[in-house]
Amino acid sequence: MGMTRRPQLVETVAGAEERRLKMKLLNQYNESVDNEYLPMMLTDSLNPDFNNATDWQGLFYKNGIINNYDLSMQGANDVFNYRVSLGHYKEDGVIRNTGFKRYTMLARVGAKLTPWLENQTRFRLSRTDRPRTSNERTGGFFAFDTYSMPATFYALKDEARDYLLGNDRSQNKNINNALELSTVFNASILKNLRFNTTLTYTNDNSARNFYQPG
Repeated sequence: MGMTRRPQLVETVAGAEERRLKMKLLNQYNESVDNEYLPMMLTDSLNPDFNNATDWQGLFYKNGIINNYDLSMQGANDVFNYRVSLGHYKEDGVIRNTGFKRYTMLARVGAKLTPWLENQTRFRLSRTDRPRTSNERTGGFFAFDTYSMPATFYALKDEARDYLLGNDRSQNKNINNALELSTVFNASILKNLRFNTTLTYTNDNSARNFYQPG
């Protein structure tokens, strides 16, 4: 078990400090006539709507928990041997409603079928699940970009919160399954003559299921 730390947030100037910084730049580089029609949000120093200093970055990032479990068994005798391994990995993304899950099963079985014929069979099965994230809709990490960022995140309605942060009440499965099976036969026909043949089967499939309550 472990943890992925929330990334260091960008130092942000907001609220009254942001307004004062912008006014300082405008007064330094503009002519007086250029400042006659400045928007109210820059010139009104008393309106709390223009002077709140809330950094909304923490709304989207969090620490992520990592869980990794492995189990293996093995045994052997003169004519038979085996090894089986099971694995489960789950990582919560540092961006809310993202993450990754993986399940794996590996097996190897060997047998001496006759004094002159041996077999080795390998089996591998894996499944991964990575929820569809906002960046697949917008091409960025979130459901908005620099040009379409909401004016505020205060008192979001459920619909807006679900769109911006994702809806953890919905079913959002993005599953990939992989199966590989191979078996090898080794035959000792003569003292210096061996014959082997390999049979392999692979199968990969993907599925995406999405359901969101109305």
